[in-house]
Amino acid sequence: MNIAQIISERRAGFLKIESKHIYDANIAAAVNSLGYAVGADCLTECDVHYALDVIKTMLWKDLAYSIELIKEDAAITRAEYLISQFANSESTFFVNGDFKDYHTSSSSDFTPITTATFNAALFILNNNTVTCILVDDED
Repeated sequence: MNIAQIISERRAGFLKIESKHIYDANIAAAVNSLGYAVGADCLTECDVHYALDVIKTMLWKDLAYSIELIKEDAAITRAEYLISQFANSESTFFVNGDFKDYHTSSSSDFTPITTATFNAALFILNNNTVTCILVDDED
């Protein structure tokens, strides 16, 4: 498994994974360095377990109609792989919404960071890098 394979497996919307060296470990500056104009108040810090669940949510089903794109266990495996590639024990994680039970709940609560109808973003902040795992979906 590799990152290119994970991106190509998501057959709906767009999956974008980007990483950048940063000089300021401030989340707002890090997010803005990737080109997203969102304030830190639009992001919620979470733990690694929730970060894994967010990535699983992004990969498992599309955000618009909850149509399965890959099997749930495969989405979990790929989420674990992505975390292992970009995070370490010092990492902090930020999301742009509440994605707990996203595919089983009738409502979603997120702050858009792109122009897409639906998007989910996980930012992984280390002392000198920021990584964004982002999904954009349209209805």
